[in-house]
Amino acid sequence: MIFISYAKEDGEKARKLYNRLLMEGHAPWFDEECIQPGQDWEQTIEAAIGKCKYFIALLSHYSLEKRGYVQKELKKGLDTLETIPFSQVFLIPVRVETCYPKDPALKRLHWVDLFPDWEGGFRKLNKVFTFIPKETSVADLSGTKWVAFDSDGDRWEFLLKKNGIVESTEFNVILQNGKWRQAGSNFYMEFNDKYSQYRAILVGNELTGEAQNIDGREWTWHANVL
Repeated sequence: MIFISYAKEDGEKARKLYNRLLMEGHAPWFDEECIQPGQDWEQTIEAAIGKCKYFIALLSHYSLEKRGYVQKELKKGLDTLETIPFSQVFLIPVRVETCYPKDPALKRLHWVDLFPDWEGGFRKLNKVFTFIPKETSVADLSGTKWVAFDSDGDRWEFLLKKNGIVESTEFNVILQNGKWRQAGSNFYMEFNDKYSQYRAILVGNELTGEAQNIDGREWTWHANVL
């Protein structure tokens, strides 16, 4: 599990990182998605930090200078770091803007910048997680056919071929070069058009998730096996 610590003012940046880690097949922990209604949020966060394999500290002037719970998260992460063998990576400082940590323990750690080149910074960060074992699929969707509905009111059918290709008889032009894959219960599709990323969670015979195009617009969708 990859814990993401951030100041609330950097919430959108944290969510972008969370979504991208999901797309890469990892298991990120982001409080807005992982704390369930009715849970004690402070105890849940502390438990997640105690169980995580990696701790990402998103650094900005907010997370480094403001008072708040983010300071407690950072302290917990640094305390845990002291128990980790020197040769292992645990706490990863990730800067989202120009800022400089004053804590001696943070200053000793090599950081990654997600600015001004977000993609380049993410590639460097993702190399750390290359050897995390990917989750096995909870169900093999190869060869299954689905009908989907989205929040724009569109209906479409698609076939998940065994070679990782998505085939749709209704949108052959729009959904060209479509690909699909699984990482545990997480499900992803990518298409060579402006509607480029679909992500969902598999529960039984139903996929429920979100889609995002290159201009950042998002909408929800769900699909059922035919």
